[in-house]
Amino acid sequence: MSVSDKNVAICTCNATMPLDRDALARATGVADLHVHTAMCQQGAGEFAKRASGDMVVACTQEQRLLGDLADEAGGVRSIRFVNIRETAGWSAEASRATPKIAALLAAAALPDPEPVASVGYKSEGQLLIVGPLAAALKWADALAPALSVTVLSTQSSFETDLPATRNFPVVSGRLTRLDGWLGAFDAQWTQENPIDLDVCTRCNACVTACPESAIAWNFQVDLDRCKDHRACVIACAAIDRIVSRAAADHVVAGVAVQAVRSAIAAQRVVAGIADERVGGAVAGNHIGDRVARTVDCGAAGQR
Repeated sequence: MSVSDKNVAICTCNATMPLDRDALARATGVADLHVHTAMCQQGAGEFAKRASGDMVVACTQEQRLLGDLADEAGGVRSIRFVNIRETAGWSAEASRATPKIAALLAAAALPDPEPVASVGYKSEGQLLIVGPLAAALKWADALAPALSVTVLSTQSSFETDLPATRNFPVVSGRLTRLDGWLGAFDAQWTQENPIDLDVCTRCNACVTACPESAIAWNFQVDLDRCKDHRACVIACAAIDRIVSRAAADHVVAGVAVQAVRSAIAAQRVVAGIADERVGGAVAGNHIGDRVARTVDCGAAGQR
């Protein structure tokens, strides 16, 4: 059913819209088009008198009032409301807005679209936020009270501080793969910062020890300034979470990785399965219910 088959009610809103009744009647094909001046006030009785059949009413501000009047009239099968005031009649080009107003009325007369197919999913409340550190932390702070949040910082700034309390895991690296669907994503990323933020105690020993001041207070390492003096590695000896630039071969979950920045090796499966440490280079595989990551210490490698 087109707009020409509808009972259309339009209003100038106290003569604040220059509506051309005859032009609109020709454009819409509605021969019996009545233009009200104030159908929500003095013209309410006339509106109720004309209310019948399938209606298109060009007023959304007074939708409740006009809907009640139409219901009381008793002869209205359906009614739709459309805003022509803010979208056309009050615009700077209102005097030339007749085609747009006719289009808005015609669009309001279109049938409802077919319902979109829905897909069910189960959420376990786990959320991985990927992006620049400052933006990711902002969203994490907002969502952490309701969800189990993990932050993957893909672009860290020396000026962005880490949270004062460890309310959620924060790691840094490059997202290398994202598979799955809503509620069941598997993400894999490569650690590019030599300091593993997820297990770093944030004691600042490495920051103080670095002779080049290449480590920021958020534990991001400027590799261009780093001269591999290993002072930070020595300072972090008890924690063993800083990698140097010595090359090593290691295997992550059965996949060979050639690392070029690595000094401490470990293969770690997080799910209570195993924790095996091998000296020489760092490698890790961290698998959660919804998030899997491969850490190759920022090294270039073949996977």
